Amino acid sequence: MLRLFQILLTWIIAVFILSGVVLVAVRAIAQNTQPLPETYLDPGECPQPCWQGIQPGTGLERYFFSVLERINLHYSGTTRSNGEILTEFELTMRGDIRLADVFAAMGQPSHAVLQYVAGTTGATPNQRQLLVGGTLYFGNGLVLADVVREDEEWIFSPDMVVRRIRYFAPNPEGSAIPIGTPPWHGFGRDYGHPVR
Repeated sequence: MLRLFQILLTWIIAVFILSGVVLVAVRAIAQNTQPLPETYLDPGECPQPCWQGIQPGTGLERYFFSVLERINLHYSGTTRSNGEILTEFELTMRGDIRLADVFAAMGQPSHAVLQYVAGTTGATPNQRQLLVGGTLYFGNGLVLADVVREDEEWIFSPDMVVRRIRYFAPNPEGSAIPIGTPPWHGFGRDYGHPVR
């Protein structure tokens, strides 16, 4: 009986030590990664289209780049302007922002469409292939999020990788959503499957 107690005590101590080692390793890994700032997709104090308080049609191009640089040097952006005033801008992601992050910042889109897109995945970074991609429309079509899946499942899901988000100045003709774009009807739903 004493021998059984010693074996059990040895196992408990070993599990406790192993748990401590795993916890230390997880903390070390977490400290070495640079997480996305929580405010990166924050629209700021203005209605969509808006990023960090900057709206196309009213924001200044140099201010956009100063905010982008201040928040995170790992992301890039491009702009179009009419002189100094932005008419549109694009945030290009590096693969660590997911569709769930966009929903947290902007809410649900009004419309969405799935399509095949050419691209690369983490598994094959040097080989372009056809991937399931999608475009989601927020803010009456003035904000577009382009996403891609790393598998071939034909559904929207919160874990889709965001490639870029584009912001456009309001259009005098109204909605910028292309005619025939299906309304958003949730994750995991059928959006039709085209022939390759």
